[in-house]
Amino acid sequence: MITICYISTYLNHHNKPVCDELYDLTNGSFFYVATSNIGELRREMGFSQMQAEYLLDYTVASNRNEIKEVINTSDVVLIGASEPINLIDKRLRDGKLTFRISERLFKTKSRYIKAPIHWLRSLLSRKAYMLCCSAATASDYNHLGFYKNRCFKWGYFTEVKELEAQRLWKNEKMELKHPDVSILWVGRLIGLKHPESAVLALHRLKKEGYSFHLNIIGDGPVAPKIHSMVEELNLNDSVHLLGAKSTEDARRYMEKSEVFLFTSNREEGWGAVLNESMSCACAVIANSEIGSVPFLLKNGENGLIYSSGSIDSLYGCLKSLMDSIDYRKQLGIAAYESISRLWTPRKAAENLLTLVCSIRKGVVNPIREGPCSVSK
Repeated sequence: MITICYISTYLNHHNKPVCDELYDLTNGSFFYVATSNIGELRREMGFSQMQAEYLLDYTVASNRNEIKEVINTSDVVLIGASEPINLIDKRLRDGKLTFRISERLFKTKSRYIKAPIHWLRSLLSRKAYMLCCSAATASDYNHLGFYKNRCFKWGYFTEVKELEAQRLWKNEKMELKHPDVSILWVGRLIGLKHPESAVLALHRLKKEGYSFHLNIIGDGPVAPKIHSMVEELNLNDSVHLLGAKSTEDARRYMEKSEVFLFTSNREEGWGAVLNESMSCACAVIANSEIGSVPFLLKNGENGLIYSSGSIDSLYGCLKSLMDSIDYRKQLGIAAYESISRLWTPRKAAENLLTLVCSIRKGVVNPIREGPCSVSK
């Protein structure tokens, strides 16, 4: 059995599920090295610093020599792109199997200003493979000449509970009877998330006589702006700002909502709320430039993808769903089926072990879709 070491920030509800599965599949030959403690902002957002028997705390100085030995002797190491490169220097010199985990490099237009820094970091990682937490990661790194033909799909793997999607649509999601379509938006109320896009698109539909309830979960600096928009557009009876909620409460809202709106721009590296909403059988409408969207969604099959920055495109997607409860149900059930089949923490862990085995044996990677399939 191989030994795997995963180096990243604190253990939380976004990465713990896949770590639990790797621990199980390796019969306990798995370690998670936490390089930092959770910050106050993340605590306010509902994140918690979790514990596990495989957790090694690198923030405690007395642990570091032992942890470095684990890193150097493990068969496989996964390391986040922002973690100290010196932690894997020896592994790279020894040619040991190492995977960098990264969202896209160029989230903003200052791509060429940032390029020299990432060029140096990538140069040091030249013997590693890349696990891509964004559909744009491979092209960003390849643009600099690194990881060509060594990039694989990865992401954040939230818990996927077994549920009967048909029952969910028959009961919970129908609490608000047609014609009031139940719509949900979840995230920090900050610029890159663009909650105003949802409000503007729905305002057009409201003027056309459509009936809906939009719940917005989250808080942040643009909250006053959204409050003002709702007032000015006379949407108080249809748009409800609920403030911050726990992860568990947000999930309950997802289970009761028919449509989920994900309006972030390209700065959204992955976007775990997409996994979460799909696992709750929501009919998802998402911005085309969000990192997880090209990996998880097939337009018109298990969700709808709108053109980034286009209120017209978002409006068109919303209208098509609001016109047909059958279409909403069809996409919602397809979303659950695809996420539960391909993108569960268990599937990601199994695929990673398959990929590792193929690399070590020098054979072609057999995975054709989902986590650890080739990313270009």
